Amino acid sequence: MTEFSSESSNPVRALVILVILSLSGIVARLAFQDLPNFSPVAAIALFAGYYSRDLRIALALPLIVMAISDLFIGSYDIVTMIVVYALLALPAVFGSQVAKSSKGVKATPWLLASSLGGSVCFFLGTNLAVFVQSSMYENSMAGLLKCYTLALPFFKYTVSGDLIFGCVIFVTYAMACSVLTGKSNEPKVVS
Repeated sequence: MTEFSSESSNPVRALVILVILSLSGIVARLAFQDLPNFSPVAAIALFAGYYSRDLRIALALPLIVMAISDLFIGSYDIVTMIVVYALLALPAVFGSQVAKSSKGVKATPWLLASSLGGSVCFFLGTNLAVFVQSSMYENSMAGLLKCYTLALPFFKYTVSGDLIFGCVIFVTYAMACSVLTGKSNEPKVVS
């Protein structure tokens, strides 16, 4: 596997991959900002976690994408932002765990499950943060349920974005590795 870290046999390739992922994530996040929660950030984190030998790089990548794109989109309550950023980086941990246990086609169901798991964690965590930080909801179980119920329409965008961008990123990378190496086997790790 090819890896995207300074430890890799080709640090230039690693840097190019990091820059492409970052720029693509920023551009896509800005392009789709009118679709709430439809974003490539969690998919980038999952990909980085799976293909990177260095979890620090995998965790930093989605945070960089968020920080730069938020300069253009705008910010919001700091506590909620911290929760959002942390939960968008979480798939990097999932990807790292999948990489340790399975590779290639055998990893596909685990990567899909990780993507969906990341979507669920994001939905539950960010809406809990909104409930705790906001005065929009009654401070009760009924208020919490209302918060989650009103957030359900956004959940479909989260799941769609995570799955669609995840497929695009993983398939594009596999195709690029195949074209560049002339082999149709599994892509190289890029940490």
